[in-house]
Amino acid sequence: MKISIITSYTDPEARMDPWKESVACYEKLADEVIVLGENFKKELLTIRNHDDYWEIYDENQDGEISINEAERYTGRMSISDRNIFSVKGIEAFKNIISLVCNNIPIKKINITENKELTQLYISSCELDSLEISNNIKLEKIECANNQITELDL
Repeated sequence: MKISIITSYTDPEARMDPWKESVACYEKLADEVIVLGENFKKELLTIRNHDDYWEIYDENQDGEISINEAERYTGRMSISDRNIFSVKGIEAFKNIISLVCNNIPIKKINITENKELTQLYISSCELDSLEISNNIKLEKIECANNQITELDL
């Protein structure tokens, strides 16, 4: 947990009401931005229409994806066949149910916090390991054409 200590007031009216400044600091902390890999972020900021659903991660269209926005997303994430070298930040999308990231040149992925995943398609990447022991809801996994020699279920 991150705690902010107010050392000065940015709003002159806040001197009269210290809670006003405290609430503003809290809101900024609650809506921190996720640090994403550069190309991964570009892909997530692009609104995509699939046959039966829309992928919208940046709800307020501010050009950033906050932790709250990531946690609220409960659909499928599809980032196959893209020029993505890092999926850093994927762990913030704790409630995604399906992840499709075939044929992207990533060497590692952290999905230990994505505990709602029921489907994982991650073939033809450059992975040499995959940790899925926390992903107990997984019903289907495809991870062919990687460097993975062992998978602990």
